[in-house]
Amino acid sequence: MSLTGWALVLGASSGFGEAVSLASARAGLDVFGVHVIKEMALRRNPRGRLTTPDDVARVVVLLSHGDADWISGTVIGVDGGEDIVG
Repeated sequence: MSLTGWALVLGASSGFGEAVSLASARAGLDVFGVHVIKEMALRRNPRGRLTTPDDVARVVVLLSHGDADWISGTVIGVDGGEDIVG
């Protein structure tokens, strides 16, 4: 997928997650968007590796914990810091 295509998918999924989060907040439901950035991550990632399914799973487990109940309607990048050097 091209970088432009990836940006379109990321933007659409972020907007969808925000809309669902707003609609479900009054019902006490939390919605999380977890994005894994793949293209060019290996070259630019400070950790020097790609994100694994286990990396994403650990974030999902963290967000499902009761102590994370105030985190809602946000996108958390699971990318090892790649977005800050981007």
